[in-house]
Amino acid sequence: MFKKSKAIVSMIMVFSLMFATGCNSTTGPSSSAGQDGSSAEGNNEVIVAKMSHSSAVDSTYDVGAKYFADLVDEYTNGTVQIDVFPNAQLGSDRDALEGQRMGTVDISLPGASMLTMYEPSIGVFNLPFLFADKEEVYSTLDGEVGQEIFSSIETQGLRVLSTFESGFRQVSTVSTPVTSLSDVSGLKVRIPDGDAYLNTWEALGANPTVIAWNETFTALQTNVVEGVEVPITSFADAGLSEIAHHFSYINYMYDPVVLIVSQTFWDKLSTEQQEAVQKAATEASAYERQYNSDLEEELQTQLESEGVTFYNPDLSEFQAAVQSIYDEYEYQDELNAILDFLGRST
Repeated sequence: MFKKSKAIVSMIMVFSLMFATGCNSTTGPSSSAGQDGSSAEGNNEVIVAKMSHSSAVDSTYDVGAKYFADLVDEYTNGTVQIDVFPNAQLGSDRDALEGQRMGTVDISLPGASMLTMYEPSIGVFNLPFLFADKEEVYSTLDGEVGQEIFSSIETQGLRVLSTFESGFRQVSTVSTPVTSLSDVSGLKVRIPDGDAYLNTWEALGANPTVIAWNETFTALQTNVVEGVEVPITSFADAGLSEIAHHFSYINYMYDPVVLIVSQTFWDKLSTEQQEAVQKAATEASAYERQYNSDLEEELQTQLESEGVTFYNPDLSEFQAAVQSIYDEYEYQDELNAILDFLGRST
């Protein structure tokens, strides 16, 4: 009887050890470390978080995401680890955001325009010709005004830590170059899904059509559309220079890419870990922005060698054409806060 009891006790001890070992290093959406504010360094627990983005491996987003993950590992002494899943492996940006709210994804990199399905006021960043240059973008997004607007998403269980960039959105065409507003009249242009894009191109007099990005090349090739609005990096990545030989810099929209975490993940971090992750996000933002800007300069030279001609239209008539969007915009408080910060008015 004693031998049997002793065997049972031994088995219990083995299972207890296995359970304890399993809890000390977790994989899935973030582990339970740090929920009470204690440091994971003190109890040897490691938080492993899933980070999703929809861009290709080695794209600017991917480079920035990997840099962020490396910094998090360094600044938390390995107690927080980020696994990056590129190429929409965990689903589209919309899927990832929903996953963050449900607890299956911890971090993602959607365009700020995607956040409007939860908090419409964030769409202010997507108003056409809002920013004159990247300096205005960075000072607004990183400053008090931008942070306050982004903080409105926290009621949805999401938290913006910093922003990456894909660059200003331009317009490229197959045959007729866009050198003035009249060239846009009736132009069949591919746009992504979203009111900001639709309203802008209708105001400019174009004929916008929503087409999935992976169908854009074929749509241009078969004349379903005559042009596409897109940052230069995306234009090059998709090989659109094979078809669209005219590229016009109109800088009509800057859609920030947000490095956003779920509140569930954030709350599992100790105060020290939160500070470390925020520091990593801020530094990764600066790194990715510079990487993207350097790449943009290199791409123009490359694309010119591939037969693409570049244009710089006068933007005053474009800006005047979209004034009605500003007049009718619902979130005037957010808009005026940005315009006051930039020293402008409607």
